[in-house]
Amino acid sequence: MFSKILCIAGEKITPINIALAGISPKDGCLKYLRANLLHKNITILPLKATKDNCLEAIVYSKKSVISPSICINKELVAMGLATVYHNKELAAITAYRTLSRQLLAVEIKADKRGLGIWKRSSWKERFDEFWEILKKRTRRIYSKIK
Repeated sequence: MFSKILCIAGEKITPINIALAGISPKDGCLKYLRANLLHKNITILPLKATKDNCLEAIVYSKKSVISPSICINKELVAMGLATVYHNKELAAITAYRTLSRQLLAVEIKADKRGLGIWKRSSWKERFDEFWEILKKRTRRIYSKIK
């Protein structure tokens, strides 16, 4: 997931590509980022610059002035808008290892709750699917008996 930010170094302003470390974005991720981070102050914990002129980072944002900072990387996984992606190049960095453990725990919770990409159908839909399968199998059995 890449997004550009402006870096002010002296008088020169240049865009920087930021990749959210440890996650692989899914459907709805970009929409969430645009709705919740555009024109807001964020804190970036840079981890490593990659070969393709990108900065792998942990990104933090505040929902309000008095609220504590939230980790956007974890928030996206918790909402089911991203999955955990392990980057071997970052494995030696302590902050990344800590983030990876937290992301895995958050992903398991999101999966159990059925959020985002792990959303499950309702019990009625599952029952209807089961009923259709049962009818097909019953027809097959009776057709073999005749």
